[in-house]
Amino acid sequence: MTAFTCRSDIAYRTIDEHLFLITPDGRQHELVGEVEHCIWRRCEQKPTNFHTLLAEIVEDFDVDEEEARADLTHFLGEMVAAGILSEKNK
Repeated sequence: MTAFTCRSDIAYRTIDEHLFLITPDGRQHELVGEVEHCIWRRCEQKPTNFHTLLAEIVEDFDVDEEEARADLTHFLGEMVAAGILSEKNK
């Protein structure tokens, strides 16, 4: 099963409700939503699989599972493509 984890070579800082990230290639990213922060914190703590993230989002944010699944799939794909998260096979 694939797990997502924050890359250790990312520089980041939280200011108010914003999480600012800089990837090794110098690109800057900003995460502003509660769900995005939740995903970041979870993946920062330990490698976390899609189903665990989905269950947490559905429970904590009272959102429809189908909508959350689509949004999470899209978000994780963007984060991996941007070099912020990495995928690891467990």
